[in-house]
Amino acid sequence: MSYQDYQQYPEQQPSNGLGTAALVLGIIGVVLSLIPGIGIIAWPVVIVGIILGIIGIRKVSQGRATNKRAAITGTILSGVGLVICIIWAILAISVFQSPEFQNEFQEQMSREMEQQN
Repeated sequence: MSYQDYQQYPEQQPSNGLGTAALVLGIIGVVLSLIPGIGIIAWPVVIVGIILGIIGIRKVSQGRATNKRAAITGTILSGVGLVICIIWAILAISVFQSPEFQNEFQEQMSREMEQQN
């Protein structure tokens, strides 16, 4: 046997790029979700962050990945961002459906129609 047969190759460390991506998306998602109006961009960011975080956690539990903390933190942050987005959506719907808003909207539309004629 030759020397090459006994040569050991370093074992590759499993990584968790999905967990890291979930963490980055979670941070970005929370920041974006806090900004009124621009927060609409946060919806897909936090949803993808949750999905990647869950996949990252599964990879860790299967022993195919490391950095479980990043995957869990990314999932939690993305979840927080999603909750903030849902709260903004509920607030927007309640404002648009309020009688005060609808009356004001109808009055403004009437004024616009009068100005055009």
